[in-house]
Amino acid sequence: MLDAGGDAAIRARAKTLEGVFEDAALGFYALICPDSGSDGNKVVEVNVESHSLEGLMVGLLNELVYRYEVEGLVGRSVKMVRLTMEPAALSAVIAGCEACPSDRIGLEVKAATYHGIMVERSGEGWLAEVMLDI
Repeated sequence: MLDAGGDAAIRARAKTLEGVFEDAALGFYALICPDSGSDGNKVVEVNVESHSLEGLMVGLLNELVYRYEVEGLVGRSVKMVRLTMEPAALSAVIAGCEACPSDRIGLEVKAATYHGIMVERSGEGWLAEVMLDI
């Protein structure tokens, strides 16, 4: 998590593009429900399409916000099944629990935003930064 002056931000680094999306998603879950202590038994597939990798990142995180608010899904495992750059699209499998224990709730994330969004090659891997409205 980065200090974002009232908002929260996630910075993810990985060797692969798929890995940076997986790490950003896990970073989101670490913010909303740190140390839930439960792997759970709920598994869902999410599909996102966009005009760019940045849009795909915002779309994925906003889908996770929606799944958390509506279904209570707290992911503990994120696996990219498919990720393409042109057109920008992904399918991911999220496994986790159906609720965050009330004594472990972290930040209340409203949405991922395009402000300061970055998904780019960095050295021998990938770097992503995304701001979250809290």
